Amino acid sequence: MNTQAYTPKQQALLNGLTGDKLAAMQKAIADNLFWAVGINTLCGGYSLGNCGDGVGESVPCLYATKEEAAAELKEEQERYAEEIAEGDRDEDDEYEGELVAVRWDGGDTLEIWSENNDYLLEGDLSVTRSMGE
Repeated sequence: MNTQAYTPKQQALLNGLTGDKLAAMQKAIADNLFWAVGINTLCGGYSLGNCGDGVGESVPCLYATKEEAAAELKEEQERYAEEIAEGDRDEDDEYEGELVAVRWDGGDTLEIWSENNDYLLEGDLSVTRSMGE
């Protein structure tokens, strides 16, 4: 039984998860290490998207494992390719997301790291800014 106290945003990440996915997210929270698909905003930050349910806490789109985030990245790249093939996007358009590691303790700021453990930001990124709010 996990007795760790979670912040409201951490609890929002856990809501709806069961079994192995719940255990993996609990481990990510305990390790303070998540994975995400980040898009460099070219104005000093990264967008991680908002995966809140629109009712409770807004939370950045964080994944417990690198494999989950990589699958999301692949899905977005494939969606872009389909939209280009269908003429819905320009031929030179490409998905700009990249796989990033995220260090976040459930507070107001987080850190974005590359897959190779390079720090990608000059300073911590606010959680709300990472979600485009």
